[in-house]
Amino acid sequence: MPINLAHLHLWQRTKGKDPKYRNLPIEQKESGRWIDTVIAGKKRLADAAKITVVADRQADVYELWDRLPDARTHLLIRACRDRNLATPSGKTLFVWMDEQPVQGSYRITMPATPKRSAHEALLHVRFGSVTLKKPQHCSDKRASPELTLNVIDVVEDATTVVGDNEPIHWRLLTTHAVATMDDARQCIQWYCLRWHIEQTFRTVKRQGSDLESSQLEHGVRLEKLAVMALSAAVRVMQLTLAREGGSVRPATDAFDADEIKVLQHVQPTLEGNTEKQRIRIRSSRWLGPLGSSPA
Repeated sequence: MPINLAHLHLWQRTKGKDPKYRNLPIEQKESGRWIDTVIAGKKRLADAAKITVVADRQADVYELWDRLPDARTHLLIRACRDRNLATPSGKTLFVWMDEQPVQGSYRITMPATPKRSAHEALLHVRFGSVTLKKPQHCSDKRASPELTLNVIDVVEDATTVVGDNEPIHWRLLTTHAVATMDDARQCIQWYCLRWHIEQTFRTVKRQGSDLESSQLEHGVRLEKLAVMALSAAVRVMQLTLAREGGSVRPATDAFDADEIKVLQHVQPTLEGNTEKQRIRIRSSRWLGPLGSSPA
């Protein structure tokens, strides 16, 4: 359930890519934002018992894997690069994963995306542990020469692919222990929740705030608008998930006391005339009396 924003990293591209970009320290690369954001987020979430950072392929940065995990901070990231393994065989990550036997299969309902139709997918799962070699182009001289991570390979069965859609194939790297099929499925479920991130940015960029249509002239003003739009988008996601029955959070997550009083007066006008309609509206559990658990 989206509660709030732990940190925002803002930047503007004011010049072209440096010809020696690949050799720059990670702090001078755009990919360094992943490290900065997680470090700042960890400070904000200092009281959290455990943090799992879920990200797509852009965050598959060796320096991030080397620096950020600790006793309470885990990473779950979709692999982007076919990295070299620290084995005498000279195999790469993707080759090794493809050679592993399927250790379990199950079905999952996939929502529609701009690239995929909604459907029920049959997933075949492999998992194991690998030790990655430090990339030659890693600019951090102090980075560990090797990193041991757990890997989960998720492939959709061809029989459940819809139309011309590409079959699902996720190669997930994680610092979480993955010793059983249940462990693998838990990580896959967490990765599926990353779709909420996509929906939040969709609300900011094209729907809701429609930030991409903004005609503000100065970058700093656009940044301020982006911060406000993202904050609003998180609240929209809270309300959307509550409406769909996927949340048991209190109304105070999204509304203050005065707003809840107004909603309590408005709610009876929206409940409908039949008991079935009233139950359906109340099932969102957001508009109960202030202080109720959950609202």
